[in-house]
Amino acid sequence: MERRGLFTLFGAGLLGLLTSAPADASVALAVSLGDLVAKSSSVLVVTAVAKHSSWQTIGGTKRIVTDTRVRVDELVSGIDPSTTELVVRTLGGVVGNVGQIVEGSAELTLGEQSLTFVTQLTPDLFGVTAMGQGHYPIMSEARGRILRSNRQLPAFVGNKTSAVETLRGRLVSESFALVRAARR
Repeated sequence: MERRGLFTLFGAGLLGLLTSAPADASVALAVSLGDLVAKSSSVLVVTAVAKHSSWQTIGGTKRIVTDTRVRVDELVSGIDPSTTELVVRTLGGVVGNVGQIVEGSAELTLGEQSLTFVTQLTPDLFGVTAMGQGHYPIMSEARGRILRSNRQLPAFVGNKTSAVETLRGRLVSESFALVRAARR
């Protein structure tokens, strides 16, 4: 390589380093099952029956949220919501031709049953505790009904004690016993 080409390449690299903006990143901290249960008002088996997305101001910024009406199928632990249906808010969704995806957020699918850890936000509104770490879709397998982790959940490296690692792949009945034991 010519000397002038080498200086040009070096100068372009140096200019890029000096003028670049700092990189932003986010880190999702894994939550233990005990912490997830302690931070939740209730742990419920729910089935999503209806959804509506809208623009809301959260933390001073307009964001799309999705309010999902869920049928309460079973109280596993915590406060009995004393109602057959709740509205659960998650971040992200589609309004008109604009969509927002929030990595790590819970994704409640219509018609799908899930074990969901909820926190009461207002008298009429709940949120999923710890975003996707508090939502476990239930699926049927040959060995029985099991929990799987939320589809939007990132992988947690080296966290063998997290709620996700504790619950994912377990039979529903085993999971209920673990949740109830963690509440004590």
